[in-house]
Amino acid sequence: MEVVTLGAPEDFFKVLDIEVLIRVCADIDDLSDYKNEDGEILFEKLKDKYSKKDFLNAIMTNVYTFGLNHLFSLLTVDDLIDLCSECRLSVNSRSKDTIIDCLIEQKDYEPEEKSEEGEASEKKPDRIKKGIKKVDLISHFTRPELLEYCQSNQIKTTGKKSVIASRIMAFLGGDRKTTLVAPPGKRGRKRKVSKSTEEKSEEKSDERKVKRAKKSDDSDVKEEKS
Repeated sequence: MEVVTLGAPEDFFKVLDIEVLIRVCADIDDLSDYKNEDGEILFEKLKDKYSKKDFLNAIMTNVYTFGLNHLFSLLTVDDLIDLCSECRLSVNSRSKDTIIDCLIEQKDYEPEEKSEEGEASEKKPDRIKKGIKKVDLISHFTRPELLEYCQSNQIKTTGKKSVIASRIMAFLGGDRKTTLVAPPGKRGRKRKVSKSTEEKSEEKSDERKVKRAKKSDDSDVKEEKS
C-alpha cells in the first residue's frame, strides 16, 4: 500500500482569500439567501455576518464529512458494525447508509416500530375493494367518499372516519351481521301489546249491551206489527 504524506486540509484553505472561501461555500451549500436576483453572491452581506474562520470551518466540516463518507463506503457492513462497537454506538441496522450516517454524526440508531396497519400506500387506490388496508382508507379517502361507499353497499354510516373505515374493513372481510343497515321490514317494528283483563271484560260488557239493545229493538218492531 502506497502512503503519500499530505499536509492538513486546513493549511490549504486558510491561505485563501475570504471571497474565494465564500465561493467554495456557495458551491457546497448554495447560499441562496445571500444572492441577488441575478444569482450573484452578496459578498459584503456575508462578510458582515460571518468571519473568515466561519467559512473555513464550514468548508472543513464538508471536507471531513465527504472524506469519511467515501472512506466508510469502501468498508463492508460487518467492518462498519465493528467500528460502531468501538465507538460505543448502538446501531440496530444492516443498512450501509444508515450505519455511515451514525458513525459520522456519532449517534445511536433504533428502527421505529411499525404499526399493525403498516404505512399508507404512496398512491391512492383506484377504488375500495377487498385487500385494501385500513390505513389507506383513512389516508387516501375523505369521509364523504367513505360514506358514499357505505350508502352504495347498505353499510351503517354512523361514527367518525376511523369507525367508518373499520366498519368497511369488516364488511370487506365478510361481516354482514354487524355492518349492514337493518332491512326496512325489521326496522322499528312495533310489538303487539296484549290487552289487559280489564280491557277484555269491558269489551265483552259492551258487546252484551249491543245485543240487548238489538233485542229490544226487535221486540218493539214485533209489537208495532201486532
